[in-house]
Amino acid sequence: RVLRIQPAKVLFLVGRPCSGKTSAIRMITEYLNSIGYDNTEIAIYNDYRKLYEWFIQDTLQNNFEPGPRGGFRVKNFGILDDCLREISNSVVNDLPKKQFVIVEFSRSQYLSAMACFDDQILKSCIIYYLQTPLSTCIKRNEGRSHHDSDDTGFVPPDILESYYRNDDVDQLGEKFSDRLVEIDNKQDNIALLRDKITNDVSKRIGSWLLESNSPS
Repeated sequence: RVLRIQPAKVLFLVGRPCSGKTSAIRMITEYLNSIGYDNTEIAIYNDYRKLYEWFIQDTLQNNFEPGPRGGFRVKNFGILDDCLREISNSVVNDLPKKQFVIVEFSRSQYLSAMACFDDQILKSCIIYYLQTPLSTCIKRNEGRSHHDSDDTGFVPPDILESYYRNDDVDQLGEKFSDRLVEIDNKQDNIALLRDKITNDVSKRIGSWLLESNSPS
């Protein structure tokens, strides 16, 4: 039986849409499975999926409207923080029940976005930032636009090219200097991404176990 990590370790996966976050989460989960952690011990949250649910429910289009070629467009940007706060509440509830909680989201202003999360989460989280060129993200996003009947993560191209062109990851690094890990995904190489992300997680497992079992 593997040793327990309690409270759960929270891993954030951030970066532009289509930067490789979902692939990285799958790789992390597969690695944790391989060393004995069951999927029931791992919780995963994706803000796009939550927003997509709200988009479907928003029949009056108060906060959302359909996007071109599928997906949706946010009309009220305050809803983005509401989404993260709801995820934060769920994560806090998971801390004593799970061993790992993985949260995925994209923003242009990460400092304000991270402020939506409870201090219990932020005090010991790890933040993985996927560095991927905008041109690569645009190309991948185009591949998603052909599936406009479901939640595929498609982002309206004008939003991807404007809102997500730049972000404040440098400032995020200043605030979370010891916990921000920048993963270079410029080569668009799945095998290389797997090596980078799982190697970092594997190196941290021991310290997480020590941290969770040390006197409070």
